[in-house]
Amino acid sequence: MCQSTMYGGGCSEEEGLNQARVYDLATSTSRYFPEEVDFFLNVAGNFLDKPVVSTLELAAGPARHSIELAKRGVEALALDSELAMVQLGLLNAEEAGVQIKYLQKDMRRFDEVPSQAGQVQLVLLLFGSAEYLVTNDDFVSCLQSCKEVLEPGSGLVLVELQHPEVTFSVVTSDWGQAWEAVDEKTGNRVLVEWGREGDEFNSLTQVVQKRTSFNVFDKKNELLNSHESIMPQRLYTCTELDALVRLSGFTICKLYGDMDMNMELSEESDRMVAVLKPNY
Repeated sequence: MCQSTMYGGGCSEEEGLNQARVYDLATSTSRYFPEEVDFFLNVAGNFLDKPVVSTLELAAGPARHSIELAKRGVEALALDSELAMVQLGLLNAEEAGVQIKYLQKDMRRFDEVPSQAGQVQLVLLLFGSAEYLVTNDDFVSCLQSCKEVLEPGSGLVLVELQHPEVTFSVVTSDWGQAWEAVDEKTGNRVLVEWGREGDEFNSLTQVVQKRTSFNVFDKKNELLNSHESIMPQRLYTCTELDALVRLSGFTICKLYGDMDMNMELSEESDRMVAVLKPNY
């Protein structure tokens, strides 16, 4: 078993890539990438005056959304701090028969991206990855970096976060998720534990030390691979998200409760999807 704080951290390059593949399997089987990309482009169509020709996905991991965008002729750029994720994203793109540009960079601070269009119209921060921006300074720095690469007057940032109710669920110890994903090619299955009851939560910083585990079993139910990690994640309320967005020089155009144009954010929503537009 390899223990690390991030995927691939503290392990060999090969082990890191294998862990990235397990993460890809665990997270991609429950997502509907074509439909979600439809949502992104429909949102952009509502708030921008011109079509999206270039996008940037932050903390892109396996880059499944960027790959789907590339299939539609969009120039898709991706960014992640983990080498294993960059390698996997490029392999996934090659397997899908498309090209993406993938940079190994910190999403908190980046000042330029190699876009043929010059600047991008849409920045994506998905899968709750904004929760890895654990300080106010990190969040503001990330959005200000986004502003640098967005086309002036024609750019959006779309941020997917857990529903704010999760923040208060941690206080009541109603915390943690578990699920199973199956690899259709091999029949192997991965059991995922994403947070556990008792994970350390700092009520002053709203940062939880989230324990996660990925256990891979073959068809005979024999354990093939096990990986555990602890990752600090910040839990955001709706009002502090709004305050940080304003501090960063952006405005929240719309809050959705899912990747659905007809679902506004409410207390019954599954998640929080914020559409941000820079102020100029």
